[in-house]
Amino acid sequence: MDSLSASSDDQPTNDICKICLKVVAKYTCPKCDIRYCSVACYQDKKHLRCSENFYKDWCVEQMKQQKGSKEDKEKMIEILKRLQEESQSLDDPCDDTAMKSLEERLDGLDLDKDSELVWEQLTAEEKEEFQKMLNDGRIGHLLESYTPWWKCERNHVVELSSPGDVSTPFNPHPPIPNNLPPLSHLLKVQPSPLLKYNVVNVLYSYVYTVRLFNGSHMELFQQAIEALFQLSAVLSSSAVFRDCNSAISDVIARSQQHKEVSTSLEFAYAAMLDVSSIIGGSSSGSHDHSLVSHALSDLHHMIQVRCDQVKVKGKGTDSSGVITSKTLRELERKMFFLLVWSMEHVHDIIPLEQVIELEHEGHIKQLQEHREMESKVEKGRKDNKTVHSSTATPQLIEEL
Repeated sequence: MDSLSASSDDQPTNDICKICLKVVAKYTCPKCDIRYCSVACYQDKKHLRCSENFYKDWCVEQMKQQKGSKEDKEKMIEILKRLQEESQSLDDPCDDTAMKSLEERLDGLDLDKDSELVWEQLTAEEKEEFQKMLNDGRIGHLLESYTPWWKCERNHVVELSSPGDVSTPFNPHPPIPNNLPPLSHLLKVQPSPLLKYNVVNVLYSYVYTVRLFNGSHMELFQQAIEALFQLSAVLSSSAVFRDCNSAISDVIARSQQHKEVSTSLEFAYAAMLDVSSIIGGSSSGSHDHSLVSHALSDLHHMIQVRCDQVKVKGKGTDSSGVITSKTLRELERKMFFLLVWSMEHVHDIIPLEQVIELEHEGHIKQLQEHREMESKVEKGRKDNKTVHSSTATPQLIEEL
């Protein structure tokens, strides 16, 4: 024990423990210099205030060495705003001690600009809780709820601001370019029947990214494209998938490998249902074009905007250093081909809706079994630790 220093040779060996007043003291508290004989006495209620401060200081030091990323801090700002609102509505109006404490710490700070200073003002407990919320996905519930376009219905009733206005129903779906060429102009042979699985891989990467950026993928299209590049083997290489399971599982595996796009497995599995919704909406016949085509068009447009930006600004690579201007042009052509394919062959992918739903059920069941097993193992570990501690502590104290 580095922090709990043993008594030195020049200290009296017949000192009595100042906690239990029974046994010879062997140690000195590094905070208050009180002499004690064992861990039990160190943690005794008589010494509780000092021991708690010791562990608190240790936690603060650990948090200083493990600061959150810039993105984490920006998310924390949003959470603090939401927590303030919830606390005001739920707490007793007469008891605003905690709220005053938070307000005092954030007084004079610009929550939109001073993210570094806000982060430093948080207590060790708040930072620890924030990290837990990031890990288990609870942080998403505190952010503003986002409804993706494929969950929105067209509004066929539009209020006119003046009598001369022309009524144009609101369409939340991303636009599809006019005058797309027939597939035969791009491909002289029949397309591979495996193309539908590649489209599933791209769609899954797309909805995952849209959810990850909470609908801001077009505002942050450079980072969104980098995320797509990390998630989709179809976009980042010449991968060809031979079934729906491999097309989906590959995205899940990549999402857990790359820190920039890593989330909880619950998040990844929920995105599978988004793919199912897009494919299912394509079969309803209530739209001029399939939702699959709208999704691929949105993705194509995002890459196209980035290509145009690179041409104007002359930037050769994105921040990752991997997506060069040449790679962007290849991505744009690949997405244009998949978009044209979807306009004529969406019927090939519609049967995969039920397959994806079954895949989702299987992944959820497997995750639940895994969580239950983890819980049992953790419980057994704690039980063993308790038994071991009760038998080993006296021996350890005796050795010390």
